[in-house]
Amino acid sequence: MLSSQSRWFAVVAATFGGVGLVVVLYLLFAGTHESRREVEQVRSTQQLRVPILRQYDTKIIYTNDTSTDAMPFSDDCRARGGTFNRCGNICAPASEVCAEVCAYTCELPVTP
Repeated sequence: MLSSQSRWFAVVAATFGGVGLVVVLYLLFAGTHESRREVEQVRSTQQLRVPILRQYDTKIIYTNDTSTDAMPFSDDCRARGGTFNRCGNICAPASEVCAEVCAYTCELPVTP
């Protein structure tokens, strides 16, 4: 049994011949291609938005809930030019005492 989409293509092919089918397919897929390109352009120009627990000059602490998906945090860190750490510490850079808790962090390059 043909799907409704297959039946539609069969009707177009029977009605307009092979040329009509090619034109319809081109219009369908060209629109899809353009939509995908627009989505990618929007994604590349959007500033990544992820929750930040604390931010310092050389470090960003995103979250200590390491069960969440790390990819958005890793992408944000890379966009900032930093190095993502899945098990960084939660303390300020100059802290003398620090709890041993893993947190998603981003180590940022030191800027003079």
